[in-house]
Amino acid sequence: HGLRTTEESWLDETLELWDGRFFEMRWVYDRMIAEKLIDPLIIVSASQYLVHGNTQYKSSYEQMAAELQGTILPYTAQFLSTYAEGCDAASLMLAREHFPIGGNSWGSYYTYDTGMCQSLPYFASFLCFSGDAATAYVVQSLESDQLRDYPIRLYYAAAGDTDVAREEERTAFYATVRRAGRLGAGPNAFYHVCEGGHDWGTWSIEIYNALQFLF
Repeated sequence: HGLRTTEESWLDETLELWDGRFFEMRWVYDRMIAEKLIDPLIIVSASQYLVHGNTQYKSSYEQMAAELQGTILPYTAQFLSTYAEGCDAASLMLAREHFPIGGNSWGSYYTYDTGMCQSLPYFASFLCFSGDAATAYVVQSLESDQLRDYPIRLYYAAAGDTDVAREEERTAFYATVRRAGRLGAGPNAFYHVCEGGHDWGTWSIEIYNALQFLF
């Protein structure tokens, strides 16, 4: 999720579109499954915030990566039906092809940093909506000795045509694709612009598009 939203935003928070209509993101997934556009899936939405008293602070990228690898993924594999045969690190890594990670706005930053750069052994697909990235760090990580042998199944980046982050996400995408050898626009990397701004109208469209590549 992005700034000023929560872990509920991608699931059952009531969201308002630009034309005043209200909806919940879970309606998108339910409709897609009902119409057999995608297989049933598990969506786990984590908070990016640290709470100290009544004040919320953004979690560090390093802390989010540690929570994903050490708590969130193991818990999901232990208590829900996934492709991982166990909840230990080795089992989770063997099932990485079935684990995508994605986010909108500031959540796109987290997807690049905590996902691509720090958790590539655990995730094979990345959905980056309306954000930005430190592309030099991303490419350096992808091309490092530790990570260069992990294939990327899908890198899908998107933004709205009136999105304040459209150019940032576009620049991050093409800089990453151009400099990282495993990515090529077409086979496993896509950048898409739809009608919309920096809002849930755009992100509901793009998650609809991206999920069909994955499930």
